[in-house]
Amino acid sequence: PEEVKSYEIGAKTEFFDNRVRLNVAGYLMDRTGTQTDFDNVDTNPNSPTFNLHTEETRNAPGTSHIKGVEVDLVVRATDALTLGASYAYTDAQVPATANPFLNNVLFPVFVVYTPLHAASAYLDYERPLGGSGMRVLFHLDAAYGAPNYSFQNEPVKTDSSFIVNGRIAIAD
Repeated sequence: PEEVKSYEIGAKTEFFDNRVRLNVAGYLMDRTGTQTDFDNVDTNPNSPTFNLHTEETRNAPGTSHIKGVEVDLVVRATDALTLGASYAYTDAQVPATANPFLNNVLFPVFVVYTPLHAASAYLDYERPLGGSGMRVLFHLDAAYGAPNYSFQNEPVKTDSSFIVNGRIAIAD
């Protein structure tokens, strides 16, 4: 089994007649017995087990350390305009673990899908549409993710990502 000792401190706050919300949290985790999957695919076309995929789970020795900070801000600037932004910092370190497919040599373990830095922002705006009670809604958001690992056992990182979305809707 994995065992985790986790510590978190933070604050959820609202200011200016609840028009500004700021949430902040910092955390530390020490995890023993971190479970790690090792994969092996037989790529030899002459082998009777060609394309066979084998996976084994092993526990990392020692302690994995995870620490981070999260900040989230929402501002209702006017009755029609809301702005928001968030930021996350996550640093995760897992001890090298015995790889069963490499004669149990200690092998680095990479934490997947967890960028060191991630940030996002958005804008929501709404206006009445005529006198019918309908509204037109505008939404724009953007998200950034620093390079991160896709596989626990490969030291190759993805590129950073930056995605922008937009939407216009008629409601009610």
